[in-house]
Amino acid sequence: MTDSPKIVDAKEEKEEVAPSIDVDGEVAKLLADGKRSSLLGEANTACDRFQEACKLLAEKYGETADECGDASFHYGCALLDLARMENGVLGNALEGAKLDESETDEGTETDGKFESAEEMKGSAIFV
Repeated sequence: MTDSPKIVDAKEEKEEVAPSIDVDGEVAKLLADGKRSSLLGEANTACDRFQEACKLLAEKYGETADECGDASFHYGCALLDLARMENGVLGNALEGAKLDESETDEGTETDGKFESAEEMKGSAIFV
């Protein structure tokens, strides 16, 4: 006789693979490391640490539990810092670019691939 394969529930498999860890202790370490990274200006590292802390707390308590508040707050602040840094990079990339119509050359011709804004305004159909 052959043995049939054992059917394992996803939760049981998860518990077997990941030994029980001290979630609160691990979260405290991640929060401390994330706060340190945030103070040092390492927004990417801070986001990673806070994200992992939020993930662990959400698995243990649920996403909307009060215990997740501190980690979620710091994660949001780190994401805001990261967005500000990236926005500054994008803003600097446009320095020297011609942004106004008054700055464009009047004598240049388009290659026919794009319509001018005035042509599009007259032919636009709004539904």
